[in-house]
Amino acid sequence: MQPYLNRDEIIGDLQGVEYDRRFRLEPEWILVILTALVHAGQLTVAIPGKKFDATHLRNSRKTPVNDLINFKHVERPKDLPLAALTALFELLGIPIRII
Repeated sequence: MQPYLNRDEIIGDLQGVEYDRRFRLEPEWILVILTALVHAGQLTVAIPGKKFDATHLRNSRKTPVNDLINFKHVERPKDLPLAALTALFELLGIPIRII
């Protein structure tokens, strides 16, 4: 199993028009969805020479939109799943203290 999902597995081409294979969304809308998932810490977006995760999302503002739309692949984040751990601690009643 690949640890990432390539761009061509998400976005297809029909007569020169790119769209999402499943929902037929334009690449700009896919970028909005991917950025929301990056912000939530759920995935990392890779473009040639850079990777954007939740900790480096501010750097994506300086990147041209066309570079972001033509991302290379998306992958799971390498950091701990803080949202899932926080939810688990709250469920178990364990106090959370961030240092």
